[in-house]
Amino acid sequence: MYFLSFFTSEEQLGRWTEPFKAVLDRTQPEPTPTGDVSGSDKLLDIETTPPSFAEIVTAVKQLKNGKAPGIDNIHMDMLKADAPTTATLLYPLLTRIWETGLVPAEWKQGLLVKVPKKGDLSQCDNWRGITTPVCRQSFSKDIAQPHTEKSSTHS
Repeated sequence: MYFLSFFTSEEQLGRWTEPFKAVLDRTQPEPTPTGDVSGSDKLLDIETTPPSFAEIVTAVKQLKNGKAPGIDNIHMDMLKADAPTTATLLYPLLTRIWETGLVPAEWKQGLLVKVPKKGDLSQCDNWRGITTPVCRQSFSKDIAQPHTEKSSTHS
């Protein structure tokens, strides 16, 4: 059985923070110019309209079953139970996000779960962290991908 030698929650949190800090505290690299950009003034035939109601229903139906919920505790199976109702509730929100480009901060959060590696489990380095994304974050990816794939077929 795994036993922590620290007794307070603050001490335990401090102990677990160090191994994951280097992984999670990443700054975005500065963009660097890449190659020749001549001809970049050409307009591309990319669809920029928000996903349709039908696309949202299709995306809901295609969500993977049996996945662990994220920090919001919403299971994909719950969304799929009545895809048209889910789409009715999400359509105005997803349309607004698409048009404004503003994604709710909560959708960028995840739940960090510790998974043991081999070795002495009293050592924090013998654990790895996985992040379960917010359920809606996964859903947003399922909406955007088919929509952009459809756009690429227009070229």
